[in-house]
Amino acid sequence: MVGPLGANLWYDFLASPFAVITAVLYRQYNVIGIAVIVLPLFLFRHSYSKTIDFEKAIQALLQVLVKAIETRDPYTKGHSIRVATLAKAIALDFGLSRRKAELVEWAALLHDIGKIDAVYAEVIQKPHALSADERQLIRTHANHGADLLESLSTLPPEVIKAVRYHHERYDGQGYPDGLQGGEIPLPARIIMICDSIDAMLSDRPYRKALALRDVHSELERCKGTQFDPAIVETILTHNTLERAAELVSGVALSAADSAGVAASRTPSSIQATTTTPPQPVMADSAIPSSRVPA
Repeated sequence: MVGPLGANLWYDFLASPFAVITAVLYRQYNVIGIAVIVLPLFLFRHSYSKTIDFEKAIQALLQVLVKAIETRDPYTKGHSIRVATLAKAIALDFGLSRRKAELVEWAALLHDIGKIDAVYAEVIQKPHALSADERQLIRTHANHGADLLESLSTLPPEVIKAVRYHHERYDGQGYPDGLQGGEIPLPARIIMICDSIDAMLSDRPYRKALALRDVHSELERCKGTQFDPAIVETILTHNTLERAAELVSGVALSAADSAGVAASRTPSSIQATTTTPPQPVMADSAIPSSRVPA
């Protein structure tokens, strides 16, 4: 509701009691009455400003921790930041509020924070498939990371849960707790698919990056099993793969590659553009003999 001079009438309506109270206090107590109103507002504004500064400091610290992880494996440089950027974009496309999307972004930035422990150093640098024992070890990083973040009491519980459950599969075959469908927190479901998309679009020591058409095919193949079908549909209808590829490569996709994805959404019409045959989704819960996404 907007007034003739562009003023918001709802704002005027809500603000009028405040103005009346201020006038009454001034009439009864003069300057002291005004102070009764102004001082709490000043303290609130100061507290809010400090909170924002503290959040920025926490974000800076978290980025330092993420970079410390990535220095151990040059093939994953920038991975967490790309996953975080992509996760926030998908969260907004999915209809989440900006604040909730920011929490998804935080969790995505931290999804591999458990790997900062030296026990994982040798495993994450291996250029080939992991042994059964090594795979069992790497699967502990999600719980390890969540436990680490719990020691930082300033982080919202939604962030910690997303880190803990970002390897849970939609069909219940993931880890650490075998959650299924809606039991998995939505931020974790978003991060799971973003983690896999970035892994598929990136070069690894054991394979080259997949073509965009192949990634599209994998999302179609794995929706309802590894991935939340609703999130997959959101990605495919908002050209998210193109944005993800731009994050990885740093340059815009060629018009031909983008057109090739838009032309069809059926796996039978998707043709590989690399010399490497189409690979399964690069998530360890999907391929028992391969490496996890870094």
